[in-house]
Amino acid sequence: MENKIRQVDAADHQSHEDLSADRGADSGLRAFLEGSMKKPVLAENERQALHELKECLQPLFGRRLKALLLYGSKARGFSDSESDIDVLAVIENLSDPRAARNQILHETTAIDLNHNVFLSVFTVDADYFRLADRIPFFANVKADGVLL
Repeated sequence: MENKIRQVDAADHQSHEDLSADRGADSGLRAFLEGSMKKPVLAENERQALHELKECLQPLFGRRLKALLLYGSKARGFSDSESDIDVLAVIENLSDPRAARNQILHETTAIDLNHNVFLSVFTVDADYFRLADRIPFFANVKADGVLL
């Protein structure tokens, strides 16, 4: 399966390229993340919420945060007014995904309320994500994901 991640906008893509270079992301993950990209349609409040999510996760995970990927109905362009915003946080050396998700949930509650959205953030270790092509969930994220 060819892995393609679509991007939200050019400014975000440039900042991710800088992030990958600064963080020493391996060439395989970088190549995967820089694949062919398409821009999803998001409402302004959704864009702002995703921007705030990125800003809040940087201090929590620092250089270990390798990528944020929008997936699900928002990434595929089939969302409706009831859809949540599914995001996968790819984190290097993630030993306790549940604890990381709880940290993120604590941070995202205010974002959800301020922007009238529901962020559903799932975490995965970067090494596991690189190798998880045979797991349908990760294969779908890699096929439909949008790099934030």
